[in-house]
Amino acid sequence: MDELLPVLNEKTSFQMFDAIGSEIGKRALSYKSKYFEFFDLLSNKKLMGGYVVIAQALISFLQDDCEKCFEKAKEYMIEGDEWYVCDTFGERFLGYAMIDHYDKTRSLFQKFIQDDNYWVKRSVGVAAHFFAKRCIDDKKDDKKAADILELLTPLIKERDIRFHKGIGWGLKTLGRYYPHLLVTYMKKQISEKRISAVIIRKCITYLDDVSKNEISQLYQRK
Repeated sequence: MDELLPVLNEKTSFQMFDAIGSEIGKRALSYKSKYFEFFDLLSNKKLMGGYVVIAQALISFLQDDCEKCFEKAKEYMIEGDEWYVCDTFGERFLGYAMIDHYDKTRSLFQKFIQDDNYWVKRSVGVAAHFFAKRCIDDKKDDKKAADILELLTPLIKERDIRFHKGIGWGLKTLGRYYPHLLVTYMKKQISEKRISAVIIRKCITYLDDVSKNEISQLYQRK
């Protein structure tokens, strides 16, 4: 902590914080319990760079201890209680979990979506954004992308604006790289649910004009 705090308290790039977190994670694998204590202390400092370090370090533990990692990420997001804490863990730790360990962690994502805390729910939409950005229109990931859309379904009807931005971000990026899946999905959702106009605007951002008009008109008629 003594070595890290000076770096966290000066102007340092997120790229450097990511590198530090990744290195800590690799070195920490043999001493997990001690490092979780360290992450708790670091989270209590409430420093933006500290959350980046923790989120990046947790990725190293996913292979062996998914549940513990999700539990700690949830704890830090609730304690941090800010959008940037949520998005830091969503775009880093949870994003990598969605890409590399989805079969093992889907049930954990499901629990996040059912959680009472809005930051925990929002983080799943941010993770979906990261997944789509990294798995650009890869046909072998079509099935996973379609399943992620279904995973997000309970959040589509949320009325709180704090959800709209996070979930809309995920839908928007999925629409950019998996437009064929998003158009079919949104048509079904619009026909069944009352959806926020904010989410509609975000999800059609990168669609072609024909698809944009089709979804917009369907939404207006609803």
